[in-house]
Amino acid sequence: MAAGNRRRGVSAALSLAGENARLRRSDRAAARQELVATATRIQDWYEDLAACLAGRGELREPLPHDKGADGRFIEAVRHDLRTQDGSATATAVRMIWTADHLDAARRMQATLVGPVRTMLEQRALTPLQALLPRRAG
Repeated sequence: MAAGNRRRGVSAALSLAGENARLRRSDRAAARQELVATATRIQDWYEDLAACLAGRGELREPLPHDKGADGRFIEAVRHDLRTQDGSATATAVRMIWTADHLDAARRMQATLVGPVRTMLEQRALTPLQALLPRRAG
């Protein structure tokens, strides 16, 4: 009887360990998805900025801080990406580092909008002929 109880206990422990590993993979995937979604929004903004500078689009306002995405990312990292003693894993550190750099790229947008807006206003006021090189003649 004791051997049967031990087997059930070991089986339950292995099942729990497997469930914990599945949840960790799920949390890691959730954190990764938040990073990819944020990176895509930021990349789209910069691509639109490039199109605007080339005269093929409108200037968009900077992206707002997405507190909801921050919260989802923090929860995903908090659940999985810690060791048994509570310290962050190397994966968590890399993900947090990446999220911080993405946020810096988002915040930089605000510093670019003003000068680009000024350039667009000057472009609108400057006749195209004044921008073309003059021929010697």
